[in-house]
Amino acid sequence: SRDLLMSDNTNDKKLQASRIDYDDETILWESYPSQWLNFFYYIFYTGVWLIIPAIYIIYPEKSMHYMEMDIVIPFAGALLISPPLIMLYHYFNLRCQVTRLTRNQIIETSGITALFRQSKYCEVSDITDISTPPAGLLGLVNRATLTIKTIDETQAVIKFRGIQDIDKLIAIINPLRRKQRIDRRIYMHN
Repeated sequence: SRDLLMSDNTNDKKLQASRIDYDDETILWESYPSQWLNFFYYIFYTGVWLIIPAIYIIYPEKSMHYMEMDIVIPFAGALLISPPLIMLYHYFNLRCQVTRLTRNQIIETSGITALFRQSKYCEVSDITDISTPPAGLLGLVNRATLTIKTIDETQAVIKFRGIQDIDKLIAIINPLRRKQRIDRRIYMHN
Protein backbone atom coordinates (compact mmCIF):
# COMPACT_ATOMS: atom_id res chain seq x y z
CA SER A 1 0.00 0.00 0.00
CA ARG A 2 1.30 3.44 -0.87
CA ASP A 3 -0.94 5.28 1.59
CA LEU A 4 1.22 7.00 4.15
CA LEU A 5 0.00 8.05 7.56
CA MET A 6 2.27 10.86 8.67
CA SER A 7 0.79 11.26 12.14
CA ASP A 8 2.72 10.44 15.28
CA ASN A 9 2.65 11.62 18.88
CA THR A 10 4.31 14.96 18.09
CA ASN A 11 1.80 15.68 15.35
CA ASP A 12 -1.09 14.77 17.66
CA LYS A 13 0.24 17.14 20.32
CA LYS A 14 0.44 19.92 17.74
CA LEU A 15 -3.20 19.26 16.82
CA GLN A 16 -4.16 19.96 20.42
CA ALA A 17 -2.42 23.35 20.45
CA SER A 18 -4.63 26.36 21.12
CA ARG A 19 -3.88 28.18 17.84
CA ILE A 20 -3.21 26.86 14.37
CA ASP A 21 0.02 27.91 12.74
CA TYR A 22 -1.04 29.04 9.27
CA ASP A 23 2.44 28.43 7.86
CA ASP A 24 2.69 24.86 9.18
CA GLU A 25 2.37 22.55 6.19
CA THR A 26 3.30 19.32 7.93
CA ILE A 27 2.00 16.39 5.92
CA LEU A 28 -0.51 14.41 7.98
CA TRP A 29 -1.64 12.05 5.20
CA GLU A 30 -0.32 11.29 1.74
CA SER A 31 -2.36 9.06 -0.51
CA TYR A 32 -1.67 7.50 -3.89
CA PRO A 33 -4.57 5.82 -5.73
CA SER A 34 -4.41 2.05 -5.92
CA GLN A 35 -3.70 0.41 -9.27
CA TRP A 36 -6.84 -1.65 -8.63
CA LEU A 37 -8.67 1.34 -10.13
CA ASN A 38 -7.11 0.37 -13.48
CA PHE A 39 -8.07 -3.31 -13.25
CA PHE A 40 -10.83 -3.15 -15.88
CA TYR A 41 -8.63 -1.13 -18.26
CA TYR A 42 -5.97 -3.82 -17.99
CA ILE A 43 -8.46 -6.63 -18.60
CA PHE A 44 -10.11 -4.86 -21.56
CA TYR A 45 -6.89 -3.88 -23.33
CA THR A 46 -5.34 -7.29 -22.73
CA GLY A 47 -8.38 -8.77 -24.50
CA VAL A 48 -8.02 -6.32 -27.39
CA TRP A 49 -4.31 -7.11 -27.58
CA LEU A 50 -5.01 -10.85 -27.82
CA ILE A 51 -7.50 -10.54 -30.72
CA ILE A 52 -4.88 -10.70 -33.52
CA PRO A 53 -2.97 -13.73 -32.13
CA ALA A 54 -6.31 -15.47 -31.48
CA ILE A 55 -7.39 -14.95 -35.10
CA TYR A 56 -4.10 -16.44 -36.33
CA ILE A 57 -4.46 -19.45 -34.04
CA ILE A 58 -8.15 -20.12 -34.74
CA TYR A 59 -8.19 -19.35 -38.49
CA PRO A 60 -4.64 -19.75 -39.81
CA GLU A 61 -5.60 -20.12 -43.50
CA LYS A 62 -8.09 -17.25 -43.50
CA SER A 63 -5.72 -14.97 -41.62
CA MET A 64 -3.03 -15.52 -44.27
CA HIS A 65 -5.55 -14.59 -46.95
CA TYR A 66 -6.41 -11.37 -45.11
CA MET A 67 -2.73 -10.54 -44.60
CA GLU A 68 -2.40 -10.20 -48.36
CA MET A 69 -4.70 -7.18 -48.19
CA ASP A 70 -2.84 -3.91 -47.60
CA ILE A 71 -5.38 -2.48 -45.19
CA VAL A 72 -5.25 -5.37 -42.70
CA ILE A 73 -1.53 -5.12 -41.88
CA PRO A 74 -1.66 -1.54 -40.43
CA PHE A 75 -4.86 -2.41 -38.56
CA ALA A 76 -3.29 -5.55 -37.08
CA GLY A 77 -0.15 -3.61 -36.18
CA ALA A 78 -2.22 -0.97 -34.42
CA LEU A 79 -4.06 -3.66 -32.44
CA LEU A 80 -0.74 -5.14 -31.35
CA ILE A 81 0.98 -1.85 -30.43
CA SER A 82 -1.81 0.36 -29.06
CA PRO A 83 -3.14 -1.68 -26.11
CA PRO A 84 0.20 -1.98 -24.26
CA LEU A 85 0.81 1.75 -24.77
CA ILE A 86 -2.66 2.62 -23.48
CA MET A 87 -2.16 0.35 -20.45
CA LEU A 88 1.19 2.04 -19.74
CA TYR A 89 -0.48 5.44 -19.98
CA HIS A 90 -3.19 4.43 -17.48
CA TYR A 91 -0.56 2.98 -15.15
CA PHE A 92 1.61 6.10 -15.12
CA ASN A 93 -1.37 8.45 -15.02
CA LEU A 94 -2.60 6.84 -11.81
CA ARG A 95 0.93 6.39 -10.44
CA CYS A 96 1.55 10.15 -10.69
CA GLN A 97 -1.57 11.19 -8.78
CA VAL A 98 -1.12 12.12 -5.14
CA THR A 99 -3.40 13.74 -2.59
CA ARG A 100 -1.83 15.27 0.51
CA LEU A 101 -3.48 16.46 3.68
CA THR A 102 -1.45 19.04 5.56
CA ARG A 103 -2.35 21.01 8.65
CA ASN A 104 -3.90 23.81 6.62
CA GLN A 105 -4.79 22.49 3.19
CA ILE A 106 -5.44 19.57 0.91
CA ILE A 107 -3.24 19.39 -2.17
CA GLU A 108 -4.30 17.24 -5.12
CA THR A 109 -1.57 16.76 -7.73
CA SER A 110 -1.89 14.90 -11.03
CA GLY A 111 0.00 14.73 -14.30
CA ILE A 112 2.55 12.35 -15.76
CA THR A 113 5.37 14.84 -16.30
CA ALA A 114 6.17 18.29 -14.97
CA LEU A 115 4.92 19.68 -18.27
CA PHE A 116 1.40 18.34 -17.62
CA ARG A 117 1.41 18.44 -13.80
CA GLN A 118 -1.55 20.18 -12.24
CA SER A 119 -1.96 20.95 -8.55
CA LYS A 120 -5.16 22.00 -6.84
CA TYR A 121 -5.28 23.47 -3.35
CA CYS A 122 -8.09 23.72 -0.83
CA GLU A 123 -8.13 24.94 2.75
CA VAL A 124 -9.12 22.35 5.35
CA SER A 125 -11.51 24.87 6.92
CA ASP A 126 -13.44 24.99 3.60
CA ILE A 127 -14.57 21.35 3.91
CA THR A 128 -18.35 21.09 4.11
CA ASP A 129 -19.00 17.36 3.81
CA ILE A 130 -17.12 14.07 3.93
CA SER A 131 -18.61 10.94 2.38
CA THR A 132 -17.60 7.49 1.26
CA PRO A 133 -19.51 6.28 -1.80
CA PRO A 134 -20.07 2.53 -2.11
CA ALA A 135 -16.74 0.83 -2.80
CA GLY A 136 -18.18 -1.77 -5.16
CA LEU A 137 -15.53 -4.20 -6.37
CA LEU A 138 -12.79 -2.16 -4.69
CA GLY A 139 -14.23 -3.35 -1.39
CA LEU A 140 -13.07 -6.87 -2.26
CA VAL A 141 -9.45 -5.68 -2.12
CA ASN A 142 -10.03 -3.45 0.93
CA ARG A 143 -9.98 -0.17 -0.99
CA ALA A 144 -12.48 2.69 -1.14
CA THR A 145 -12.78 6.34 -2.11
CA LEU A 146 -13.23 9.22 0.29
CA THR A 147 -15.08 12.17 -1.23
CA ILE A 148 -14.71 15.60 0.34
CA LYS A 149 -16.98 18.47 -0.68
CA THR A 150 -15.76 22.01 -0.16
CA ILE A 151 -17.00 25.57 -0.53
CA ASP A 152 -13.97 26.33 -2.70
CA GLU A 153 -15.24 27.02 -6.23
CA THR A 154 -11.98 26.02 -7.93
CA GLN A 155 -12.01 22.59 -6.34
CA ALA A 156 -15.51 21.74 -5.19
CA VAL A 157 -14.85 17.99 -4.81
CA ILE A 158 -11.67 16.30 -3.65
CA LYS A 159 -11.28 12.53 -3.87
CA PHE A 160 -8.87 10.29 -2.05
CA ARG A 161 -9.26 7.44 -4.56
CA GLY A 162 -8.68 3.75 -3.96
CA ILE A 163 -7.15 4.04 -0.49
CA GLN A 164 -7.06 1.92 2.64
CA ASP A 165 -7.78 3.07 6.20
CA ILE A 166 -10.46 5.63 5.39
CA ASP A 167 -11.55 5.68 9.03
CA LYS A 168 -8.07 6.84 10.10
CA LEU A 169 -8.15 9.61 7.51
CA ILE A 170 -11.58 10.77 8.66
CA ALA A 171 -10.32 10.69 12.27
CA ILE A 172 -7.53 13.09 11.24
CA ILE A 173 -9.66 15.41 9.08
CA ASN A 174 -12.66 15.98 11.38
CA PRO A 175 -10.84 17.37 14.46
CA LEU A 176 -8.53 19.42 12.27
CA ARG A 177 -11.45 20.88 10.33
CA ARG A 178 -13.37 21.77 13.51
CA LYS A 179 -10.31 23.38 15.08
CA GLN A 180 -9.58 25.47 12.00
CA ARG A 181 -13.17 26.59 11.62
CA ILE A 182 -13.24 27.73 15.25
CA ASP A 183 -9.83 29.44 15.06
CA ARG A 184 -10.71 31.19 11.83
CA ARG A 185 -14.18 32.03 13.13
CA ILE A 186 -15.93 30.14 10.37
CA TYR A 187 -19.01 28.79 12.04
CA MET A 188 -20.65 25.50 11.26
CA HIS A 189 -23.62 26.88 9.33
CA ASN A 190 -22.10 25.78 5.98
